Amino acid sequence: MPYQKYGFLAPAGSNVNYIALSITYKVKPALAYHYNEDGGHSTDPNKFRNWICWMRWSNKIRTFMQDQRYKVIQILCNDKLEYLLLNWFEKHSRKFDHDYPYLHEWIGQQTLAWQKVCKNEEDCLIRATLHWFYKIHNKRDPDVIDIKEIKDKFHFNLFYNNNFKLLANEFKKYDVIYTKKMYSDWVTSQKIIFDSHDKIISSLENPKELHSFWQKGIALGLYGKKHKLDEQQAWKRYAQL
Repeated sequence: MPYQKYGFLAPAGSNVNYIALSITYKVKPALAYHYNEDGGHSTDPNKFRNWICWMRWSNKIRTFMQDQRYKVIQILCNDKLEYLLLNWFEKHSRKFDHDYPYLHEWIGQQTLAWQKVCKNEEDCLIRATLHWFYKIHNKRDPDVIDIKEIKDKFHFNLFYNNNFKLLANEFKKYDVIYTKKMYSDWVTSQKIIFDSHDKIISSLENPKELHSFWQKGIALGLYGKKHKLDEQQAWKRYAQL
């Protein structure tokens, strides 16, 4: 049997580092599982140990699927999508000094993109977050589209369904014995994420009471989704509060 390595197709915020490290290594509790002492991931197949990660589908991935040394898995995100945004914002806002400043770069780009339709920088960023929320709820969006060619899936929403058994069964598909202690350690490590989500849910009617622009944007999106509002209607409601 050839030595197997893994490739993961996964959007930002999808817990890909934790999933990959759980399948290939033992992980230590942390808010963001980007690194451990045994190795991490890379987009360069010559610079990684047991796994590689891509954010968008391409013909390059198809070549890995044809190589028997690799198992390619898509982290499929079709529910609980607000956690994709929460993970990205909450973790990048607490980045290590040596991490690339993704959030800082995003803020600059989005402020510029929305400045003609928003009255200040915070509104630009709330509006941009709301746009991102609605964007990923389109099943044809490149971040969440189900690539039928990839037969092996890992369902992202199972982390947030409060059902350990279903999540354990998902890991079992990849020969990982996922224990209650592993799940408990993960939940504890994600306290910031869950606390942020609780605040958002409790403030859907009054999103301006929330602390961060991303919480406000996600709250607008969740309210809009609940009440069948489109993106523009959700933003108009916020402007009228």
